Amino acid sequence: MDKNQALDAVFDLKSVAIVGVAKDEEFNTGRLFLNHIIEYGFKGPIYLVNPKGGEAFGIKIYPHMKDIPGSVDYVISCIRAPLVPQLIKDCAAKGVKAICSFTSGFSEFGTQEGRDLEREVKRLAEQTGVRVIGPNCIGIHSPKACFSPAPDFPKESGRVAFLSQSGGNTLYLVRAAGARGIRFSKVVSYGNAADIDESDLLSYFGQDQETDMIAAYIEGVKDGRRFYRTLREVARSKPVVILKSGRTQAGSAVAASHSAALATPHRVWKDMVRQAGVIGVDTLDELADMLVTLRYMPPLGGKRLAMVGVGGGAGVLGTDDWDENGFVLPSLPEPIRQAWRTALGNVAGTILTNPVDIPFLGFGQEPFMKALAQLHNLEGIDLLVFHTPVRGHMISVAVGGMLLDAEAETIIKVHQAPGKPMAVVLHYEANLDGWKLADKQTSRLYEAGLPVYYSIPSASKAIDRYLRYLANRGTA
Repeated sequence: MDKNQALDAVFDLKSVAIVGVAKDEEFNTGRLFLNHIIEYGFKGPIYLVNPKGGEAFGIKIYPHMKDIPGSVDYVISCIRAPLVPQLIKDCAAKGVKAICSFTSGFSEFGTQEGRDLEREVKRLAEQTGVRVIGPNCIGIHSPKACFSPAPDFPKESGRVAFLSQSGGNTLYLVRAAGARGIRFSKVVSYGNAADIDESDLLSYFGQDQETDMIAAYIEGVKDGRRFYRTLREVARSKPVVILKSGRTQAGSAVAASHSAALATPHRVWKDMVRQAGVIGVDTLDELADMLVTLRYMPPLGGKRLAMVGVGGGAGVLGTDDWDENGFVLPSLPEPIRQAWRTALGNVAGTILTNPVDIPFLGFGQEPFMKALAQLHNLEGIDLLVFHTPVRGHMISVAVGGMLLDAEAETIIKVHQAPGKPMAVVLHYEANLDGWKLADKQTSRLYEAGLPVYYSIPSASKAIDRYLRYLANRGTA
């Protein structure tokens, strides 16, 4: 079976087997996969394999692949590395389409034995047609198939595909972006890429009718020329955002020990990404920021903005951040400043320049809404930003929810009226109470179609990258 056919089958899989799962009185990684698959809601048959037999969660454990009574689309391997080649042969005899090898102990160990094992895995995948994801990975997440390695991943399908060499970074990105409204069509953690590699996955997602946007975390590439050709071709039709690790010599050494990644000089990588028309980022959080921006931010007419927020000090710092990324905060005309005076009166600490420093007391009041409407429609700006430092101001947990509700309602009302594009910075990392207070607001805001960021520096950097991306494509 070719790689695209196998990927089609596993992203729409109907049955799965876990090889190496422990019985009820024991615990291992296979059992963890089983628990997560059940909890996420997979509806198809789940077969378990272990020579010891027994049961796990009431499901029979078969001693061998050949003993499974039904057909199997996808196998998760949690057995020792030297046993994987024989498993591939057993899967071929069973008609399995693809294996995810969670098992480590291959080329990433840096031993001759590990490299030889990985070469054998590659050879058997090509010989038998049983495609291998990995080794050293957590495999696929497919909301359409109700299948996931993590029970708390969003269950709704979206239009973003994500390929990642790291299982842990896969878990982080899907959760972090999911908390801000990003939903995924298909996700794959592919580890050492012995068989299915980054170029295969990019090409597959580029042709996928269920995917509009592609994100990637990459430690190294198998074939640089092929990867660049694929990347450039895919980027012509879909936005691609890439995080490449190993920017330093030390990072490259760790990447080699993690997924046997081949080092690429960071300067060469940056040039390649730029020439391919791809958005490059430097952290997982920046990757999430870019997905949010591409999903929720409409094209802007320029880089002039007005910011409304709570906290004069935050406004000063934020002005620096916007300026460093090429944005301009123009002075507000006198009629708008007068509208704010009418709305807020002589409130201590209020600043009526740009950014506008406001107290919470005005949210939802008619004069306040009129002043916001004028700012929202101001010809001299291209973007209106709300900055709300949830635990950076003088409210208690007792009244915080009420005030944040009024604030969210105000922001959504302004957004729904005609005017300039908007963004929201919910700056709430100060403590646990802040996260709890703001969690509901984040959902309300992205459900209303607003991009939500967690700091002004992250918002300014992401929106700047977005505008440069559009300009390079000629769509700004």
